[in-house]
Amino acid sequence: MTSINTNVAAMTALQNLQMTNNMMEETQNRISTGFRVGDAKDNAAYWSIATTMRSDNRSLSAVTDALGLGAATVDTAYTGMTSVKDVLVDIKAKLTAATQDGVDRSKVQSEVSELQKQMKSIADSASFSGANWLSVNSGAASYSSETSIVSSFSRMSSGSISLGSVNISVDDLKLYDANSASDPTKAGILDRQIDLVDRNGNKLDIGGTSSKPGSGTGGLKAQEATAGKSIATAGADFAGPLTFDELGDKISFNVNIVTTDAQGVPTTKTTAVTIARGTVQTALDNSADAVSITTASEYVKVVQQALIDAGIPGVNVGTAPGTGAGGTILTYTSDKGTVSITGATGANGSGPSGTDLTTATLALDATATTYQPAVATMDAFKSPMQLTGDANIKFSIGVDGAATPTPVTIDKATISRALGTTDGKINSAYEFQRVVLAALADPAGDGSVTAIANVTVGSLANGAVTFTSQNTSATSAISISAVTTKKDGTNSAASTSAQISIADIDVSDKAFEERGATTTAQINDVLLAYINVVDQAIESVTTAASNLGSITNRIEMQRDFLSKLTDTIDKGIGTLVDADMTEESTKLKALQTQQQLGVQALSIANASSQSIMQLFQG
Repeated sequence: MTSINTNVAAMTALQNLQMTNNMMEETQNRISTGFRVGDAKDNAAYWSIATTMRSDNRSLSAVTDALGLGAATVDTAYTGMTSVKDVLVDIKAKLTAATQDGVDRSKVQSEVSELQKQMKSIADSASFSGANWLSVNSGAASYSSETSIVSSFSRMSSGSISLGSVNISVDDLKLYDANSASDPTKAGILDRQIDLVDRNGNKLDIGGTSSKPGSGTGGLKAQEATAGKSIATAGADFAGPLTFDELGDKISFNVNIVTTDAQGVPTTKTTAVTIARGTVQTALDNSADAVSITTASEYVKVVQQALIDAGIPGVNVGTAPGTGAGGTILTYTSDKGTVSITGATGANGSGPSGTDLTTATLALDATATTYQPAVATMDAFKSPMQLTGDANIKFSIGVDGAATPTPVTIDKATISRALGTTDGKINSAYEFQRVVLAALADPAGDGSVTAIANVTVGSLANGAVTFTSQNTSATSAISISAVTTKKDGTNSAASTSAQISIADIDVSDKAFEERGATTTAQINDVLLAYINVVDQAIESVTTAASNLGSITNRIEMQRDFLSKLTDTIDKGIGTLVDADMTEESTKLKALQTQQQLGVQALSIANASSQSIMQLFQG
């Protein structure tokens, strides 16, 4: 039926054309974007999966970056470890050379000392982005005995996320631990105490820094101390006041300093010094026309100012108790040599004056008659320490140039006498001071040796003990030598061997003497034990480096896997959402043809109304 109200053919053609246009627009969008599913409306399920997987892929990329950072940190530690291994090999070679007859071991020790410093420098420098696994401080609040490197990112079926990691034990890698001084169990490979054994595998009781945990030497060490600065003492008490009220008022004296050159030849330099009214005004910060020195401490300030004005450095003026009741005298010490004050005279100006500036009131003349006593100070006491069974500490002490130093023994019995205890334990520097005093009173522990006189023992606030000669002459001297520690041979719970760390190895004659190795055979045993210690350290460092190499290999494998995994996920996402460009271009061609036919069909349908108009024209 033909109708003038409704053109059914045109409506059908229009609908087909619109459908074709919509399909063509969708195809063009796919071709333009390359996506079959570009928005949630295209396919909500596929779009959701693709979005999640893209997010996970970015996380995997971050994991790859983390692996790169971890690999760099591991590489840094590995480089430091292998460098230290090379230095250890050099130390082993030096120690081997020291076993040869006629070798100057002091020269060998100089090289070993530098190599020890180099190892510490390497360990301290092996840091990447603030992470250092070779030189640590386990006592720090931020320290962790284990670190990790993020290695994987996973999404569970439940939708939850988990991260995988490569765990690294820093305790197994560290070479030095700053906390080992207070907790030896925390020591690293190179500052760890290792038992000394001889060529037959027998443990030594000599050669180490300590022979029993908790004992050691308490801080005693071989040392020498001679008389300190000379002290020149004035011959008379200060008897002020001394008044300067005229420009002509002055005191004059000579400062004599005797120095000795390397050949022992003395040289005396004499400098004239004058104290005028201006000197007193400057020293006492008093600009009055009449200014007086009323106390000995003011006199010290004035004399010190006069020395500065005269250009005499290194002479210090002080006070000491005088000869009279409540009197005070002036003292002089010099950093440059022996000092004396001579030729003190006083002169009054022409006008009115106060107390005469006469020789009797000057209290300046002084000759060098006494010396500061010799003081030997041990290292800070390592507490607590305990001597059980036949464990002991031995040392020799020489006082004021004695021809033969006196051997002294500290054992459990000495501690019992000094402290009134039975456990042989010393808990503080003060207790150690009392023990040393008891040992000096009975050096052999059986009354067979006369007590050591002319020496006092004190304890300092920093935990050190001092030995001070009572001699105040130029011969004042203290020598501490042959400091050794003997293990307790009856206590099975104690270490049965002397111990030492790589950092403490010392092959100098003095070190051997201090550690009880005095004969050639003992020194050779200790040297072989040192070589064994270094060999153990090389083995430990090699193992640690191998572990780092394994970790590096695993990181590289994981990085390679993540690269492939990322590509695979990208491929999977593409399968879900990417458009097939061949299919879409073919479809576009077909739709373009359908579009043209649709336009033609719509044109034909619209033309049918023209034939109806022709009927009415007739």
